[in-house]
Amino acid sequence: MLIKIYIDRHIGGGVLSNGCEQEEIKFATSPELIAALFFAEPLEDKEALVITGAKPYSTYKGSGRDFEFGGEADLQAPSSQVVIAFDDFDFSSKIDTQVNILEEIVNAYAGFKECPTKKITTGNWGGGALKVC
Repeated sequence: MLIKIYIDRHIGGGVLSNGCEQEEIKFATSPELIAALFFAEPLEDKEALVITGAKPYSTYKGSGRDFEFGGEADLQAPSSQVVIAFDDFDFSSKIDTQVNILEEIVNAYAGFKECPTKKITTGNWGGGALKVC
């Protein structure tokens, strides 16, 4: 299973502070991802970070202010997850959307080209903190 997360340049977003959207939730439910905060430099355009083997230890309900613990994850279930992270473009603040869409496609390609699996789950692209969707 591959999970693509949308982030700002800094991996993990606000997981250690007050963030509670798609990226922070993934890091909170798979805490071994937090180690990436200490090793990954801020991502540039056309750059992606691929993390393999992150296992979810808990489930959740909701997001943002409605986020809550949903219970323990099934630790016996196979969970060879691949997390691909790249900088998601904030379309709400830009005017030249054709150029920005191309930049987003290039960023996505940078992440997906190294994908060791063909199964991809993306969630709502730009639907979290950016409030685009």
